[in-house]
Amino acid sequence: MNSNPPEDTRFHALADRLGSYARFALERSLGFARRMHAEELSPEHVLASLLLDEECGATRLILYAFADPATLGIEVTALCSGIMIVRSSGSLPFSVRGLEALQGAHREAAERHGPDRPHAIAPVDVASAAWRVLPDEVRPHLKALGEIAGTAPSTERPTEKVSLFAAFDAGARRTLSAAAKAATEFRRDCISPAHLILGALEADESLQKQTALTPAALRFAFRGADDDPTPLRTGPIAVARELFELFDPLPDGADTAALLGRYLSHGSEEVRALLVRQKVTPALFQRAETSFPDPKPPA
Repeated sequence: MNSNPPEDTRFHALADRLGSYARFALERSLGFARRMHAEELSPEHVLASLLLDEECGATRLILYAFADPATLGIEVTALCSGIMIVRSSGSLPFSVRGLEALQGAHREAAERHGPDRPHAIAPVDVASAAWRVLPDEVRPHLKALGEIAGTAPSTERPTEKVSLFAAFDAGARRTLSAAAKAATEFRRDCISPAHLILGALEADESLQKQTALTPAALRFAFRGADDDPTPLRTGPIAVARELFELFDPLPDGADTAALLGRYLSHGSEEVRALLVRQKVTPALFQRAETSFPDPKPPA
């Protein structure tokens, strides 16, 4: 996608033209995209963010169609760009340190095999990298992981996000799935280093024997300490060209229902199909578009 940075006057001009709540919703979707570690804000991020808002006119119109915004939101989020694990129950992004652990797993594997040899990333690499980024007060309780982690490379080797999972072997991929399950069990909205360690132990019994650690023991140890409170980045995020193409034709003062209307008429084929499958059709929109005004934005 071609993109523009959000500080571009075009983005601010678009937001400023919208109604107050729609402007608030558009700006809030930047945070949603950051949580997904997306490189740019897309129309799908905006819609997924809207569907989390039970008060906005767009979501109330969807409820009027007897559709479920939560179910629709799960499907739309799966279409979003970002770094996340997609499951039938919902998509989970990684926490800030969780993402650092994924990047660190590449360095762990390179150290284990040698930097000049082809290597696959295994559960042990994910667990070792996750251990390195655990909070200082938690790491000493998992010394066995530290003993197998070896010596960390002193220099960062940037990893392209598009190829982040390409070298993960079958066990490492099971690790990611189990980590997402652990995050859900702990009722977290992102996958932290603690969840990755749990996932690695679940996926690789030999790692349990090597460290004398079990998933059950770690679940007890991580109670209340599994979360990663590291703040998300707040710097600029690019804006997809498709977002401007979708929303630029809106009239001044447009509300969130009008945003929804643009998805129905000019959204991507996948998004339009999802909406129509949930009975949110252009015909229904025409009947109800003015019936669900937005509330006032938060002060």
